[in-house]
Amino acid sequence: MRKFIVAMFALAVISSPAAAQNLTADVSLGKDSRIVKTVNVEDLKAIVVASGYKVTGVGGNGKVSVQAKTEDGLIFLLIGAACGTDGKSPDCQGINMQVRYDADDNVTLEAINTSNLSFAATSTWYDEGGNTVGISRYVILDHGVSMGSIRINLETLLSISSQVTEIIWPS
Repeated sequence: MRKFIVAMFALAVISSPAAAQNLTADVSLGKDSRIVKTVNVEDLKAIVVASGYKVTGVGGNGKVSVQAKTEDGLIFLLIGAACGTDGKSPDCQGINMQVRYDADDNVTLEAINTSNLSFAATSTWYDEGGNTVGISRYVILDHGVSMGSIRINLETLLSISSQVTEIIWPS
């Protein structure tokens, strides 16, 4: 498995005692049947915990963002998008779900393109300057989406991510 990039800011947030209290989630917010049109940090934490994963950081990628980890150690991000667009609330109308890996000399644009052509449900990208390969899935919440559906979108990203690594870094 590839090494995940962890932002220094996220590490600082995790190590703060006050931030540790923010890692807990209200599981009732993650109930499958709950319909949301916007999300906030509490909703993102609930998605992670209801999916059986652990929240490991909050706010490292914007005010409405969480970092989390699967049981096998895969780190992923849920990042709120289109936030505060109604002018009344900072809540977000979209969720950008990401898994990021350290890039190395074996990463090719051909492999990135092959990954994109192979998995339409996600977007694979390469930030050469940041030395990062990322796999993303974007969920739009317009008119309401169930938390169960959001969790299925997360599982889709995590499942495809492992397959993408086989294309980028074949055994």
